[in-house]
Formats: sequence, C-alpha cells, structure tokens
Amino acid sequence: MARQGSKDRGVTFKDGGWWVRLYRDGREIWKKCDSKSQARSLYGKLKGQIREDKYFPKLKKREPLLFETVALSYADDLDSNPDRRRKGDDRARVQYWVDRFGKQDVETITTSQIEQAIKELRAPLIERSGRLASGQQRSHETARRYFGTLHAILERARRKLKESKVQMMNPASDVTFKKADNTLVRYLTQEQEAALLAALPPRFHPLISVALHTGMRQGELFRLRWSDIDWFAGTIKIQITKADTPRHAPMNSVVQAVLSGLKQTALRSSDEAVFPFGPRYLRRAFERAVIKARLAPFRFHDLRHTFASRLSMLGVNDRTLKVLGGWASTSMLDRYSHLSPSHCWQAVEGLAQFGTGSKTGRTSSSQEKEALKSTAST
Repeated sequence: MARQGSKDRGVTFKDGGWWVRLYRDGREIWKKCDSKSQARSLYGKLKGQIREDKYFPKLKKREPLLFETVALSYADDLDSNPDRRRKGDDRARVQYWVDRFGKQDVETITTSQIEQAIKELRAPLIERSGRLASGQQRSHETARRYFGTLHAILERARRKLKESKVQMMNPASDVTFKKADNTLVRYLTQEQEAALLAALPPRFHPLISVALHTGMRQGELFRLRWSDIDWFAGTIKIQITKADTPRHAPMNSVVQAVLSGLKQTALRSSDEAVFPFGPRYLRRAFERAVIKARLAPFRFHDLRHTFASRLSMLGVNDRTLKVLGGWASTSMLDRYSHLSPSHCWQAVEGLAQFGTGSKTGRTSSSQEKEALKSTAST
C-alpha cells in the first residue's frame, strides 16, 4: 500500500517499467511487474513469505526410517548385552516382523496393520514352518511374546525419531492384547512319570530325575558343572538363577545316586558340564516322549511344577518351599497350592475319624448309623 505523500516501499519505476525490490537472506531481489498495482501486490506477497519463513521455518523432509533397520539394530543390541543368558532367543520373532514390515517407514505403520498381523500370527499354518506342522497354530502366549518384541522395536523407533525432533506415537500401544493366564500348572503322577521315562532315551533319564528332585530350571541344569556339586555338604550350588541370586539346592538320596553314577562313568574335569548334551537335542526327544506317553500338553518346566506340587502335598510349609525352589516371594506359591484328587479325598476322609457328638445332646455318628439300620430293618 502506498504511503501518504511518499513513494511505496519496495516499489519503484525504472527503465520504463514497475519493479519490486527487496532483500531475502541477505541477497537483493528484483521482480518486474506490468503495473504499479501489480508491483504493490507482489511486494506484499513476497514480504509475507519472508516473514512466514522466518517465524515458521519449513521442516526439512526426513529420510524414511525403515522398520528393518530398527529391528535388526534391536536384535544386535540384545545379543551384545553381556548379562543376557540366552542369546538369539528373539531372532525368530524379530525376523517375523521384518518379513512383515521390513521396507516400510516406521511412521506409516498403523494399529490396524498390527492387529491384522497378530490375527494372521494365530491362524493355523498351511505348511510346515519350524516346529509347527500344517494345521497347528501358535499359542496365545507365543503370540504375546511376538507382540512384545514388536512393541519394543516400535518404541525404539519412536525414541530415535524424537531425537530428530519428529513426534511419533507407538501404534502398538493402542493394541489391546489379552494377558495370558499362566496360572495353569501341570504335574506328573507316579504313573505318568514312569511313562515319560519309558518314552525317553536313557541318556536323558538322569537329567529328568535331577529336575524332579531339585526343582532346577532347564537353563540351570545345563549350566551345572561338577565343581558346583559339594559332595560333603550334599548340596548343588546354582551360580546363575532367574533372580540373579545364587542359591544352594540340597541333594536327596536319589540325586546323589544319579550324580554319583554319572561321575563314575567317565573321568570328568571339574569345569565340565554335568549334562554334556545341548538343549536342542533334549527338546526334540522330550516333545516326542510327551506325545508317545500321551501327556501333551506338558512342558519341561512342568517338571519344576511337579517338584513343588509334590512337596506341597507332603505338607512342606510355604517358607521352606520358597527356599527350595528359589522363588522370590511366597505369592508365587499360590499356583502350587493345588493337591491331587486322591490327596484331597484322603484329607476329607479324615473327618470320618471324628465323632459328631456334642454337649447339645446329639448322638454320635455310630449311634446314628445303628438307628438307621434298625429303622430300615423294621
């Protein structure tokens, strides 16, 4: 707009035409126009753009952050952690999500895509894949672990973008995933234990016996060295535990006999593993034995449940059971409070040993039975 009694700022007439003159980023800019009114309008428009760029700078378009890049970095960092006991456990789950979202920008992944992927994850398989045959499907707990891996990868991507001043919401946070009920506990009866051992190759029998009589976890058994066994004290020192606190497991006569037999079969050094075979060989043989003995579904960890359940049925108190099993709190023992049907029947049958006579004049149970017999005979 022209000033009163003066020339318009930035608008000038020279060389027979109207021009716009202004500075942008320290550089002088000239724009030729057809008329004075056009020059005024262009000058205002250009000055507005300069002010907008100054106060509202345009964000530079970022390079896409591929899901594959974040996922593989996540897996590498997990395996490089020196405190991680089982390296490579997450590789299969990471690879599943890489196959799904590998070349996609993490910022474009939606909640609906994740929900659909989880639905397909639980669907029955058409072809054999890994340990799952055609027609089988992954369990709810397995799907939950896959989802946890995806959530962690996307959370890492969110933090990475935040460092670049890019705000992103984790789409996995809006997915409602029902928590699995892990209170189900399976335990072996004496007959089922015999059937399991009969279906297993003999080389695995010592490990199963030690697991049943010590409650040691599978990882603790495979990390066991001969130097961890104190024959004089009759204990096994478990160096690395789930709670990161070493503990001692007492050896009963069965465990001592089993380990003594293993010790005598060959001259073993103190740093050699007590059970020299790998967990992969045990897993295959154990799964086949469970099917053959008709115990499915039954897991190796259920041997630890059997250990705790049998102690509970023997009347061992919670404090002692907590120490023997290495549990962090007694609340974990609630799942082992179940008893076998025969044990429960014996408990209530014990009530029959007590008379129901009282000071109120009620007759005893034997008197009531005699009265019923006499009534029936008449």
